[in-house]
Amino acid sequence: MGFGKFIRLSIFSTGLITLVPVLLLFCAYFAPQKPIPETHWATTPQVSHEGLSFERVTTKQNIGLSVVTSGEKEGELIIFLHGFPETALLSWHNQLRFFGNITNNENGPHQFFAVAPDLRGYNHSDKPVGSVNYNLDLLAQDVTDLIEYYGRKNAIIVGHDWGAFIGWWVAINHPDRVKKLAIINVPHPTAFEDILLNRPKFSQLIKSGYILFFQAPFVPEWTLAKNDFERLAVGLVTTARPGTFAKEDIDLYKQAWGVPGALESAINYYREGARSKFRSGFAKATKTRVVSKTLILWGKDDAFLESELAESSAPFCDDAEVHYIDATHWILHEQPDKVNQYLLNFISQP
Repeated sequence: MGFGKFIRLSIFSTGLITLVPVLLLFCAYFAPQKPIPETHWATTPQVSHEGLSFERVTTKQNIGLSVVTSGEKEGELIIFLHGFPETALLSWHNQLRFFGNITNNENGPHQFFAVAPDLRGYNHSDKPVGSVNYNLDLLAQDVTDLIEYYGRKNAIIVGHDWGAFIGWWVAINHPDRVKKLAIINVPHPTAFEDILLNRPKFSQLIKSGYILFFQAPFVPEWTLAKNDFERLAVGLVTTARPGTFAKEDIDLYKQAWGVPGALESAINYYREGARSKFRSGFAKATKTRVVSKTLILWGKDDAFLESELAESSAPFCDDAEVHYIDATHWILHEQPDKVNQYLLNFISQP
């Protein structure tokens, strides 16, 4: 192939890559949005602040994080990391309250200190401008800074969705900081790369189409915020089991999405994830192993990720166990008691 032809092909490919997500965005924007059926709503609110504390933590990177805590600071540190499009409270309120109230005996000290930050960019945590500020290395550093802030050498890390992806990254690149790792409905980065790029599976490519949707500037935020965040609310509620979310719960989500800069920052996670891979020339990761003992929980009816990704993630771990639960991607809300029991059993193992 001549150099001139190569340049023309490169320009064409770049233009196509840019045009496709824009077309998808406009199709999504003008497509009719079905209302949420009344039968899909829970009758009583599920989210509660009861028994939880709130504080502000500034990391060594000078990023202010809003943090929800439960239990006593002398207890063993568990850090819960939420995903898109949630917050620390909305995602982890059941787990925070459960672990924060566990004692060694009836009148003894609390066994755990449960901590859940609003990830950078979300809710009332700081929102540095530009997608480059949502690089996985920086997100992982927020977690290790949090461990140091609470005076610990390591912590038990529990993550869901993007929080799980960050959990994987911390365990791979900062193994000394992770006492144990619990992953919920997100694959190991290399397993995910394999199913998207190396041995692509059509069904997963379709499920991950929204990632392409998020690559265009400005319009994703505009589309998702339209009509009081209608598309985000419908997408969240209708991909969960009926009765999972109450209208009052979704009002709390909308408050968090409406914080200035929050929606753009959340989408920047996806933008930077794709761009950092592009900048690396799609080079394979040099580090993939997870040496920490790992639990992988998976809601088997996930609308966004193939269930086989749980099993394909385990070979990247020195010691992993995989459990499937009858739930969707929103397993924390649908099966909180089962999640809590699996986590407690795992954490209690030597």
